[in-house]
Amino acid sequence: MGRVTGFKRDEYSVIHDRVRSDLVSEVEGADSVADQGPLAGVSFLISRSEFDLQSHLSYVARSAMPLFAVGLGLDDWGAVFGIPRIGELRASGSVVISGAEGSSIDDKSTFKSKSGSLYRVVGSFEIIAGASEVDVISNEPGELGNLPVGAELRLVSPVPGLNSVSLAGPNGIRGGVDREEDGRPGVLEHYRGRVVERIQHPPAGGNKYDYIRWAQSVPGVTKAWCFPEGMGPGTVVILFMMDKLRADFEGVPQGDDGPLYSGDLKDVYDYVTGGFDRTNATTGANVFIFKPPRRKINITISGLLPLNLTVKQAIEKELADLMLRKREPGINFSLSWIREAISVSVGERRHKLLSPSDDIQLGTYEIPALGDISYA
Repeated sequence: MGRVTGFKRDEYSVIHDRVRSDLVSEVEGADSVADQGPLAGVSFLISRSEFDLQSHLSYVARSAMPLFAVGLGLDDWGAVFGIPRIGELRASGSVVISGAEGSSIDDKSTFKSKSGSLYRVVGSFEIIAGASEVDVISNEPGELGNLPVGAELRLVSPVPGLNSVSLAGPNGIRGGVDREEDGRPGVLEHYRGRVVERIQHPPAGGNKYDYIRWAQSVPGVTKAWCFPEGMGPGTVVILFMMDKLRADFEGVPQGDDGPLYSGDLKDVYDYVTGGFDRTNATTGANVFIFKPPRRKINITISGLLPLNLTVKQAIEKELADLMLRKREPGINFSLSWIREAISVSVGERRHKLLSPSDDIQLGTYEIPALGDISYA
């Protein structure tokens, strides 16, 4: 960090040794009592104070560069360039509940999932033909409130005429998003990536970086790509991923393709074309939103040493990380990347890669994804 910011914080042990040495050299007779009694306490207090001061100076030095700023320091950079951090959002959706004809439920009732998340009813609903679809919203914001279709919930307090057990509705309970993370220092990801990319690529009236920035401003979007004239002159194609919000679907956004977009695709389409809280619409381009086609890359390994579960799990972890690091549409996926990922796996001593046997050229919109790993 010192090489980058110009400031390097000393370790506490280094500071303490320096303070102790100064006391011994400046205070007569301190050599024999420097590690005990009042002098030891003085040495500790001075060292602690200097360490705390250097820690604060280190934070200030990091905050001077958006590539390494953290927390409020990174928020300040975002504020300067008009890129606010995406806050938490509550999940919402519906619950299908059955009961006696004419029974009702209102916003005084709360459902609880198996994981312990609570959902309150929004509005009033009556049971018709033995069941009703009830709108709910999560009590707490964040991704823990998301539930897939058919997930089981129970009423916290019984309601006369209604069954206590219900199921998440046909679209599940979705939209819960955690507060946007900083991202790793020095790496263009999450909030840091959006801030730095805004600095590196200022608004230009609707170029590809504007579209990427707009797409990544939608809560839950973790990565986006833009293809100007992807569907011909005057068109823009946008692909995006939602790695955390749609983890159950391997990060692939959910919803129907255009022209009548729905779900996640509609959220991004609306924002990019000037919807909800964005006031500047696009410059007349015809926008197309797609789910990225994923090219599954199957891998066969022989001669693995040692051949045990621990090493296999390490290899799978490295290969999955490789797919994320090299996740760009249309790239030529190098065979050497696969070999390197296997070789750096913890515990691996030897292997031979049987397949793939050559580089893999992905289609224009395709992104790489880890397929099956087999061992010969």
